[in-house]
Amino acid sequence: MMNLVYKEFVQLRLYLLEIAGFMALAVIVFGKANPDFAMSYVYVFPVVLGLTLPQIVFGQEERGNTFAFLRSLPIRPSEIVAAKYLVSAVVTVVFLALIGLAGALRVVPLQGVYVAVSAVGFASFALAGISFFAHFWLGQKQARVALLLITFTLAIPVMLLSRGGGSTAAILGAKLAWLEPLVTSPDGVCVALAAGLAVFSLSFVSSAWLFAKRDLSRLP
Repeated sequence: MMNLVYKEFVQLRLYLLEIAGFMALAVIVFGKANPDFAMSYVYVFPVVLGLTLPQIVFGQEERGNTFAFLRSLPIRPSEIVAAKYLVSAVVTVVFLALIGLAGALRVVPLQGVYVAVSAVGFASFALAGISFFAHFWLGQKQARVALLLITFTLAIPVMLLSRGGGSTAAILGAKLAWLEPLVTSPDGVCVALAAGLAVFSLSFVSSAWLFAKRDLSRLP
């Protein structure tokens, strides 16, 4: 199992190093002049990675045709799937730890840390689960189209809310004001992470079942 996880990290090392480089550059350039802008990278990257990491993983597997090779080894299909999910989870946890560190260093106020961990944690785990399931179910090409449609669908409510005038952030803040007491507390963090992990876990179980039943290396 750990060898599979190591393989995933080795395959993704260049991509992850690029992400770390962008983050370091943002902190160096904007850290003192505009810390809020620098922290926005820490908030956005894990959510983006939730959607894009499965695409990178499947792209590498399809280029090397390693799915067929892995299926020929005495390894349970669920372990192959679990390694990919575990890598995504570790990356998300690292970003959440960075947000917590920013709070400990008082770069971000405590309530801001609670809100960021709740939102980023839920979105990252949930989107990663959806993306992985789409890839295991549909294959890389069709999953990419499906995820574009999902992203567009999720963007529609934001576009409709912004039609009323005023900034999108202000409008969303007003619409979601009832959530403030929850997301600004440790209990809210636990609820949000539990919900995200529930989606992530359900996705893993479904993907493992699909991978055991189908030869995904033959999907278009």
